[in-house]
Amino acid sequence: MRSLWWTTILLTTRRRCSTATFPRGEFILIATPSTEIIGDAVQVLLGFLGKFQDVGVVGPRVMYPDGNTQFSSKKMPTPYVAMLHTLYLFGILRSSRILDEYFLLNYTSDQPLQVESLTMSLLLARRQVFETCGLLDEQLFAWASDVDWCQRVESSRWKQYFVPQAKVIHRRSSVSKKQPYTNLRHYHRDLNVFYQKHYADNNGPLANLLWGCLLQVRFLTQIVKYLLNGNDGYSFY
Repeated sequence: MRSLWWTTILLTTRRRCSTATFPRGEFILIATPSTEIIGDAVQVLLGFLGKFQDVGVVGPRVMYPDGNTQFSSKKMPTPYVAMLHTLYLFGILRSSRILDEYFLLNYTSDQPLQVESLTMSLLLARRQVFETCGLLDEQLFAWASDVDWCQRVESSRWKQYFVPQAKVIHRRSSVSKKQPYTNLRHYHRDLNVFYQKHYADNNGPLANLLWGCLLQVRFLTQIVKYLLNGNDGYSFY
C-alpha cells in the first residue's frame, strides 16, 4: 500500500522546510489551513500519480466558497504579468487574455493539463521530487515559495499536472484578515525576493528601479484599500 504523509502549511516557509525533511511516506501532501478538501480529491490526485510515473507534482482545481474558480495553476510569472495583475487589482484593467491564460481561469475542461506551476493551497508531490529539487526556499516567507519551488521542479525531469477532477475550496480572504499589515508586508517582500532571485541580474538598472516603484505603489494602495474596505472580502493577492 502506498503511504501518504500530510503536512499542513501553518505560517512560514521555515516551518514547512523543517517538516518536509521527514522521510515517512511515498507522497507528501501540502495544504494550507484555509483549504477544504471536497470528496475524494486526494484519492483522485494519488490515482493520477500512480498512473503516470513521470509526473512528480499534481494539484486540484481550487475554488472559492461560492464555486467560482480560483488561481488553480499558472505559468511561470514574469515582471510583465505582475504589472498586469497589479493593474487588475487596482481596477484599472478589467480583463486580460494574458492573465486568464496565466491563471488558467478559463480552463473549464475536466481533462488533466501539464502546467509549469501549482499553488500550495494544496498540492501532492512524490517524496522523490523533494529529494531531487530540494526543499522550499527559507528566504521566502510564504507567498512566493510555491512558484519558486515549482520553477525548480520545471527545470528537472519531473512533470507537473493540473488535475481539475479533484476539487478543493480555498478561503483566501481568511489569510488576509489575520494580521493584515504584517501579512501584506511579508507578501510584497516575497515578491521582491523572488524578483531579485530570478530576474534582477538579467534586467537593467532602470527595469529594477521600476519594479521597486511598482511594489511600493502596490503596497501602499493595498493598505488604503484595506482601510477603506476593512475585513469584508479583503484579499491582497
